[in-house]
Amino acid sequence: MIAELETDFIKADYSHRLNENTSLLFNAEAKREHQWQTASELQQLGAGWSSHWGGSQLFRLVLGQFWRDTATDNSSGSFWQAENLWQLSEQWALQLLSSRNSVLSYASDSVSQLDTLYSANLGYVWTDAH
Repeated sequence: MIAELETDFIKADYSHRLNENTSLLFNAEAKREHQWQTASELQQLGAGWSSHWGGSQLFRLVLGQFWRDTATDNSSGSFWQAENLWQLSEQWALQLLSSRNSVLSYASDSVSQLDTLYSANLGYVWTDAH
């Protein structure tokens, strides 16, 4: 069985630098989604900050509120997006991510209110300098 998901969206991200290492972040998003017989509208607003620490670490956090409307239900809640990136050396980087968002379920004809993601990524850049 193939599930079809149609989405129209608009998203805006804005960053305002406070000083050399710190910025305020603002996020706004609106989505109109349709899957099978489920139609949904999502609005979310968020704010946060990003900081560079010691030149080799970047931390970013956005917290916000979402509102989701369907034909049978109206709901609201909070969301987050967090990232911590360490440049360990010239070639190695470690990235930790966490997020929680309101999503439509891809597997069923329903709204899955919260999808939480945790991720750890270790990256290596191959250099072949002669």
